[in-house]
Amino acid sequence: MSDTKQTMSIPGAIVIAGILIAGAVYFSQVGPKEAPVLSNDALPSIAPSPRPASLDIRPITTSDHIRGGKNAKITILEYSDLECPFCRIFHNSMEQIVKEYPNDVRWVFRHAPILQLHPNANAMANVAECAAQQGKFWEFTDVVFAEPPTSGGKVLADLEKYAILAGIPDVAGLQKCVVANTFTEKVQADYEDGIKAGPELFGTPFNMIITQDGTKTQLGGGIPYAQLKAIIEPLL
Repeated sequence: MSDTKQTMSIPGAIVIAGILIAGAVYFSQVGPKEAPVLSNDALPSIAPSPRPASLDIRPITTSDHIRGGKNAKITILEYSDLECPFCRIFHNSMEQIVKEYPNDVRWVFRHAPILQLHPNANAMANVAECAAQQGKFWEFTDVVFAEPPTSGGKVLADLEKYAILAGIPDVAGLQKCVVANTFTEKVQADYEDGIKAGPELFGTPFNMIITQDGTKTQLGGGIPYAQLKAIIEPLL
């Protein structure tokens, strides 16, 4: 039996349980919290407006996941959750956009797993980073978003299949990376950056357009292709 087969013989339930427990512990303190219950006396006469997005992001560097032209006219920065149905819509839209405008549009992907809604999201982000270690980040995310929304549990349970579909050369190495939760801190850093840049009522996908002069404009969430094309064409 090969090394790959020996590694993949680990019972799927044990692997998935370890991934989810570690991720849940790490992220349990950072997600949106339930608001405290106030007495009537403590309620303000006028409810404050939710804090708008600051769009204050860490600089985009070669350590980010980037697709499209290096000297593109616009950059679209996305904070995404790999189990989010609206992220799936936006991902499919962006795939078409970068194909149509390969030199004019740059797409940057950062993680923002919302564990309160998608319990497998953090584990899936870690898998994507392990795929990136083998140069297959975009191939893996494309495969994931080709599946129905919230399919993270299915992907984790049959990781070998999806790794092969994404063209990941060392499946055994991917599995070891995943079990070790190698990229938990990197995913956390992306998430915190998104929370800092995003609005008080944070949701995914959280997107922005950045022009060459550094001007940032918030985009909507799960924008269909035709609508997204109409938004960006005047900027090109």
